[in-house]
Amino acid sequence: MAATHDGHSICVVLTGTGSDGTLGLREIKAKGGVILLQDPDEAEFDGMPQSAILTGMVDRVLPLAEIATALIRLAQSERSVEVRNDPDGPLEMERALLPKVLAISRARTDRDFSRYKTATLLRRIGRRMQ
Repeated sequence: MAATHDGHSICVVLTGTGSDGTLGLREIKAKGGVILLQDPDEAEFDGMPQSAILTGMVDRVLPLAEIATALIRLAQSERSVEVRNDPDGPLEMERALLPKVLAISRARTDRDFSRYKTATLLRRIGRRMQ
């Protein structure tokens, strides 16, 4: 799903043992997908939900009864951020703001993205903003 739907995937992790779901979860999240998780406190077996939580990639932890509603809401919502796909390159405003975004990211995560290509960074930031 992650490879073919490019960010339009939703991963739902339910009760279970082991960490099988974590591999798919990582792939879907890397492509910009959404991760929903059954609350481990109400899961019959909490191994898989706990493994998902340890990744730090879960978007929402919900009671089982609320997962269907969340799926419907996500499926019906449209992307609210318009991501430009301009072959001429980024606007001057985007170029001016990018160092500020990178500084905030570095301060919060201690990761330095300053050597990445500008177009790649802007595309990935736009995808995450969705």
